[in-house]
Amino acid sequence: MPVVRRSSKGTAELCIYYQNRFENPVSAVVHLRPPLDSFVIREGMRDAHFAFRASGGDFGCIRQPIAVPRHLQGEVVAVELAAACHYPRGQGSCLRRQAGLSCGSLNIDWHGAAFKSGVHEVCGEIELVGPTTLHLSMPTDVPTRARENSPWRQEQISAGVAA
Repeated sequence: MPVVRRSSKGTAELCIYYQNRFENPVSAVVHLRPPLDSFVIREGMRDAHFAFRASGGDFGCIRQPIAVPRHLQGEVVAVELAAACHYPRGQGSCLRRQAGLSCGSLNIDWHGAAFKSGVHEVCGEIELVGPTTLHLSMPTDVPTRARENSPWRQEQISAGVAA
């Protein structure tokens, strides 16, 4: 579930909350497709591919600093969302009974290329299958230009399986 918020530092932050319902680790990709004139992760970047791993039963958040153009601050932006996941060792037992929100999907070659965690700049030509449209409220009084090195971070909010 993506949300945009104003951080304690006064910057805009795209937060993608996730959960792994199952006991085994997962590799996941969340793809966001905002409108052409929208929030900015990096100058010239439109679609964003968030690739990450989560341990069994984890609940967490991916945090990515963004810039919001002045004309969109305080407005609502429609964003398409699709996601895909892969359990290399199978799902295992279900640890979290509450299912997440359904969203569209996309085709990922899980076996043909090495999985690289991070925020990846991708073209708008990736086919999203049945994407969900979300309406994200943009914060006010935040930077309008993206910073060069605005790294994403993954935060584990709740661990699922004790090691």
